[in-house]
Amino acid sequence: MIYLRLYNGYLIREEDIVGIFDLDSATEALASRKFLRESEARGRVRVASRSIPRSFIVTKDAVYLSHSSKSALFKTLTEV
Repeated sequence: MIYLRLYNGYLIREEDIVGIFDLDSATEALASRKFLRESEARGRVRVASRSIPRSFIVTKDAVYLSHSSKSALFKTLTEV
C-alpha cells in the first residue's frame, strides 16, 4: 500500500487522495477559495505544516495544509 507522509504524523493512503494542489495558484480561483473556506467552517482542515503552507491535499474526509511544495509531496509517496 502507498502512503503520503506529512508533518505532524499524518499518514494518508494514496487511494484516499483526491488531489494535491499548489496553494498560491489554486487560491487565485474563486471556487478554490470558497472550497477552502467551507472546508474550514466544517472542521475538515488539518494543519500538517510547521510553517506557512505551500500546498494542500484534498482527501475523501479532510483537507491537509502542508509546508511542502506540490512536487515535494509527490516525492514523499512511499510504500509501506
